[in-house]
Amino acid sequence: TEGNLVAVARFDYYVIEKQLAIFALIVGALVTIIWINLAARGFSEFFSDTQAVSLLLQYVLYELPPSLFQSLSLAAYATSVYVACRMIEDNEFSAIQSVGTSSIRIMRPFAIFGLLMAVFGAILVHDILPDSLSNGAALRARMQADLAQFRIRHGQFLFPAEGVAVYVRNQSESGELEKVFIHHDQSFYNNVTHFSDTARLLQYHNSSLLEMQAGVTQLWDPNTKEVRVVGFDKLRFNLSEFAKDFGGAQAVRYTNTVGLIKEYDRSVSPSHPTNHVILVELYRRLSYSLTAFLFPVIGATAVAASHALGIRFSVPIVVSLVGIVSVYLSGEFLRNSALAFEVASSALFLPPLIAAIAVLALLGISQRPGALSLLSGRKSV
Repeated sequence: TEGNLVAVARFDYYVIEKQLAIFALIVGALVTIIWINLAARGFSEFFSDTQAVSLLLQYVLYELPPSLFQSLSLAAYATSVYVACRMIEDNEFSAIQSVGTSSIRIMRPFAIFGLLMAVFGAILVHDILPDSLSNGAALRARMQADLAQFRIRHGQFLFPAEGVAVYVRNQSESGELEKVFIHHDQSFYNNVTHFSDTARLLQYHNSSLLEMQAGVTQLWDPNTKEVRVVGFDKLRFNLSEFAKDFGGAQAVRYTNTVGLIKEYDRSVSPSHPTNHVILVELYRRLSYSLTAFLFPVIGATAVAASHALGIRFSVPIVVSLVGIVSVYLSGEFLRNSALAFEVASSALFLPPLIAAIAVLALLGISQRPGALSLLSGRKSV
């Protein structure tokens, strides 16, 4: 009847509104924790001498999109699981099914919520996140523009930029640095490690230079899968430029999707490293949007299936949580393998495909004969 249709429509708005409220609380807590952790990595650099508070606040602000990137899908999953459990506990599913609504139809507001997460995730990963990472890197380069802002700490690993590690064991009485190690790994095709017994810090045109003396350089060759070792008498690094140097995958990672599409040169062979890295990054961003949609739907359908089978909520929640973690880890593994061995980039869509199959299977279970009586007649724990 028309009244039943109105009730079902209101049910959709009610569930979506409830999910958005819970999502805001969960993502707020997760982002705060991750944000503080990420931002704290740069505090030791910024608190040297006199750094403007406004620059520090800018740095913390630029760390917000990476925090959202890490927490979005998990927060959406937790939201759907919590709302679905509460609605079954409070017999709200039973009420809406009493007007003849199927379990699949009940899942529609959860699917709409997942679609909203996919849209938000797409905006985040295609535009906001690359700009934030690029601006944050530029700010770090600005903060390290002179010698005073990059202080060597003896016996500690320092990370002046992403993919760069510097270690100095000690400093002699004459001011020379002893046992110096620098590792530069900003892409699979640019993996270099330098060692030297002594080095010294220089200042040249307002830049910080590290001059290594009498050392060796190890270079990983991805073509021959061998490590090449070359000796040197003197080698200089501009520490300030490290933060500005984005090679290979990192350069792609800091470019928005429109820029990536423009950079991709279809006249070059797909096996070309630059084109291949761009293609892998594009597929990774698309698969991120798919998982942002599928994860909350998996959580809701898992709860509905558990109630249809008459089992405790904890069982499907644990199983589905293991499943989404496996999907995430397998996606990262496939991405790294695609970059390293130039395998088919379309394999990055395999984890979202498995997640979609899991959703269909859970929907089928929730629609099994007898599920209606279980949903309407008994309260699960």
